[in-house]
Amino acid sequence: MTASGLQWLEDRIDQVDGLSVLRALSELNAYRLEGPQLLVQALGLWIDYLGVDVVSVQFLEDRLWREALTLAWSPEHQQVEIPLKKTPFWKCFRKLSAEMVQAQSVVRRTPLSAGDQPGGSALMLPLGGDQGLLGAIFLYHARADFFTPAHERLGAIFANFLAQAIVTNRLVRHMHEEVDQRVAAMDALMQETLELKKKYEQLSFVDELTQLYNRRFFFQEAKLALARDTRNDAPFSLIMLDVDHFKRINDRYGHSTGDEVLRCISDFLRASVRETDILSRFGGEEFALALPGTDCSGARRVAQMLLDGVRRLPCRTGKGELVRITISLGLACRTSLEYLNGETDLERLLHNADLALYAAKEGGRDQCCAYEEMTHCPL
Repeated sequence: MTASGLQWLEDRIDQVDGLSVLRALSELNAYRLEGPQLLVQALGLWIDYLGVDVVSVQFLEDRLWREALTLAWSPEHQQVEIPLKKTPFWKCFRKLSAEMVQAQSVVRRTPLSAGDQPGGSALMLPLGGDQGLLGAIFLYHARADFFTPAHERLGAIFANFLAQAIVTNRLVRHMHEEVDQRVAAMDALMQETLELKKKYEQLSFVDELTQLYNRRFFFQEAKLALARDTRNDAPFSLIMLDVDHFKRINDRYGHSTGDEVLRCISDFLRASVRETDILSRFGGEEFALALPGTDCSGARRVAQMLLDGVRRLPCRTGKGELVRITISLGLACRTSLEYLNGETDLERLLHNADLALYAAKEGGRDQCCAYEEMTHCPL
């Protein structure tokens, strides 16, 4: 075969290999591949299809070159990743990159000049973006006559493909990051909303003046506790408590002192009951106390303790004057519901305790009456 025929054949082979490279590059999914994966697969095409010894991508950022990835062909490992800065090719890259930045076009050296050690040939391809020069692809081969004008043409198309893929990849990554940030912000906002909702729900169950649970909370929790104790055939008691002559306190000392008396009593009650008990400000100067798992005798002991404790409370007016406080209590136990054919109804139990409270007030106040013993008040 003549030299011209051999050259024609080599050109045809180069064209076929070049088309294979471009086809393989176009099949890379820039939307799904991470940046490093995209570069590894793209640069590896030059080694796999065209037999280049070294291929490197360098990005130009603020007029400084930053290495993204360098691959080299190794007989033992096929493709290996190495830092270009630690190879003899780094000086060659710096020289060619300076020329390319000026010319903004492909730079080819076949062969390299004597000063461009370690010899061989090199090709420099600009990676152009919408905002100017994005970076460059640096190709090296040990053979001095390896790179041809066909490589330049192929390289220009390849570089354009890769530049667009990199820009697309960055945009997708930026979009994903922005989406992640917005999702994180939405999650944080949702969490904050849930916490605020929980806080406001808690506030809706709490009496503002006394910081005790309110009537709404009492009905919700006491109903569940009563049903549970009924299923387990466990005792359950309920105490209604009312401050004696509260209107007189307001009339004599003023409403601010009346509020202070309610806070004083609330603090005492809160400190006196168990965590399992359900205490609430039922309304005005009236309080309700549910005692799950407590029978009538136990409830009477609790009532006596509350009576004695309130009598000793050191509640004072704004002027320091001691206010004498007493309370009246009405007590009802789950056994009182047996008169209703076993109906476990919280409203009925409250009604029974309220009747006992009325009896305690009618009997002279500062005492507790039990619904089960309405004919007299034992405490």
